[in-house]
Amino acid sequence: MKRSKKATNQKDTSSRIALPCYAQASQRVTRNRLDDLHNAFAHFFRRVQKGDKPGYPRFRKRGLHDSFVLRQKPGFDVEGRTLRIDPCIDPYREAGTRINMREALRFTGIACQVTISKRAENTWLPYGSIRSTRPLPPTGNESVDLDFGIKDVAVCSNGKTLAANQKSRHSLKPVARKQRALSRKAKGSHRCAKASQAVSKLYYRIHNLRLAVLGI
Repeated sequence: MKRSKKATNQKDTSSRIALPCYAQASQRVTRNRLDDLHNAFAHFFRRVQKGDKPGYPRFRKRGLHDSFVLRQKPGFDVEGRTLRIDPCIDPYREAGTRINMREALRFTGIACQVTISKRAENTWLPYGSIRSTRPLPPTGNESVDLDFGIKDVAVCSNGKTLAANQKSRHSLKPVARKQRALSRKAKGSHRCAKASQAVSKLYYRIHNLRLAVLGI
């Protein structure tokens, strides 16, 4: 059975009327999923016509790279350190769902889209795409050479040194301890899921410590 993108959107609208539980999710989230599916197959047939490797689209598995995107401006708003999105769970919340961010936007501009992805167990992070309203500063012709080492992360030719993060090194022993504890748990048990959650959170913490060295 062939179904166009327009017919799929109409089916989505009728399903919201027939199923109240399905209508609780924001319509923009489901529409963006249909757009991603349409683009995936459009690129697939384009590669087939060119004779390249097709690469048939694969659907995401549950619990692997979970995320959703808001591309329409009315679907979200950023005010300082607060991100407001459409009510995806509670349809009776007229003000929308508000998420407190760790820091405010680093750039001055207009937020174009927001991606909320799952990094660790029960840890969701918002990422945004911003269109800057300020002109870019002039770039100079000065170049800097980097020398990566073991004692220090990097040494620049202008004399600046990026010191290694010792906290990241100290977190390696807890990782080995928690990994051994996870290997002793029975697969599929509640204790195995709890130990896996602890390992995921620890790896996520190490990931943030390494990014902090680079100032990201």
